[in-house]
Amino acid sequence: MGKINKYANLYDKQGNLLRKVENNKLEDYTIKELSDLVDKLGTEKDENGNLKDYEGYKNAQAVLTRMLMDPKHAAEREAMLKEITSRIKANKEEQEKALQDLDEELTKKEAEEKDGIPYAEFEEVK
Repeated sequence: MGKINKYANLYDKQGNLLRKVENNKLEDYTIKELSDLVDKLGTEKDENGNLKDYEGYKNAQAVLTRMLMDPKHAAEREAMLKEITSRIKANKEEQEKALQDLDEELTKKEAEEKDGIPYAEFEEVK
């Protein structure tokens, strides 16, 4: 396995360009970019259901874990956590609204029924 030079472009095993040198230096990944890479590598599977690039996934996950524990990335980590919690809160609000809509629909349907039979099917007897 070769070393990664900070003055050279990064390519994957298929020869696709991953990172390009800018200003004569290969910039570090941000936590967001690395998280997206881990998600991408974790979802790409072959026909047998195995990860296509298990070693790449494992390496990216290890680097992400180290970055998350590093104090110099604390601000970026906090921003990422805020984004995740805001998504969770939005999902809870959507879930509560859906449950309220369902409850209203069920109570409306129950009001229209008599003894479990829809009210429209009853005939008036004279």
